[in-house]
Amino acid sequence: MDQVEGSSDEGRGSAESSRTSQTQPVSSPTLGSICAMKRNVHAIIPEADFECTRGKDVLQQYTFNTGVAKHLFCKRCGVTPFYRPRSNPFHYAVTIACIDPGSIQTLVVRKVDGQNWEKAVPACGIQDL
Repeated sequence: MDQVEGSSDEGRGSAESSRTSQTQPVSSPTLGSICAMKRNVHAIIPEADFECTRGKDVLQQYTFNTGVAKHLFCKRCGVTPFYRPRSNPFHYAVTIACIDPGSIQTLVVRKVDGQNWEKAVPACGIQDL
């Protein structure tokens, strides 16, 4: 299992990915979405390849609009280390800024127009991950 370490609050959290590829698909939302406003660039990881190994006790869930996305944030520092995205509700979106440097070698960026979410998400291919 390839381990990707990262945290949102002084090393108190950790997530593990068993994905063997060195290339992680990434969503970089644009215009009008909560992710764009938070500058959250994230890697989409299948549920079976993800495990939160530490820090579950400090995560708080937040939902809005359709309620499909399950946004998680650290109760201590407010950072979103990962969450369940609306585009891929059976995956996790891991915030790139929370992953330790050197853990990922290559990123594939797919931009999503958050103002036109309903059309943009299917068109960009992010749901095929």
